[in-house]
Amino acid sequence: MVDYSAILTDISKTLLQIAQAPNYPWIAPIAVLLSALLGWWASQWTIRRHEAQRARDSEAQKTLVFQLLRDEITLRWNGEIRLFLRDLLKHEPLKAVEVFHCTELKSDDLFTFKSVSTSFADYFFLDNPRLISEIVHGYLLVCDLVDLKSLVGGLLAARKAMHDLLRSSLSEEETEKRLDAQYGESIRDAFGRLPKKLDAIDARFSGILAQIGA
Repeated sequence: MVDYSAILTDISKTLLQIAQAPNYPWIAPIAVLLSALLGWWASQWTIRRHEAQRARDSEAQKTLVFQLLRDEITLRWNGEIRLFLRDLLKHEPLKAVEVFHCTELKSDDLFTFKSVSTSFADYFFLDNPRLISEIVHGYLLVCDLVDLKSLVGGLLAARKAMHDLLRSSLSEEETEKRLDAQYGESIRDAFGRLPKKLDAIDARFSGILAQIGA
């Protein structure tokens, strides 16, 4: 967009100088009026130019955020995390939660989701409150999964402490029975919650992809 604001401003200044000329008093009102009009046009042109630049910047930012979200869903989640966690469901509960606890799963793994969720006021340029809300929800679902991992860690730590305490006085078979009676139901419950949380994340992420383009 050609910037005419500087030209209009210069013309406006020239007209003001003409209006101040002593030999042509009849020109002064006309020159002042034209100067004011040109000054107004120059300011409006500047405003429109800045608005157009902001619109281009917002569109570029939106394109970048959408690409980052797509990559985190398709490459990081679907391509790595989801496949690994889904594979755990093939194992029996204790083995599955032991491996789940050892995974390097953090809320920071989906950095763009975290950034939008913790600073959503900075992402109003997306111009889609519903999308922002769904991104925040998706991030919270991942945080729930991380919390489940922490819960499993606590159960396994308590189970191990009890195992170490009992194995010196009981047989391995009796020890396992005591451990199952104490922690088996909680471990099976945690294992049962895992596929539900994965399903919820998959559904939310699929909805987000549908909005930003796969």
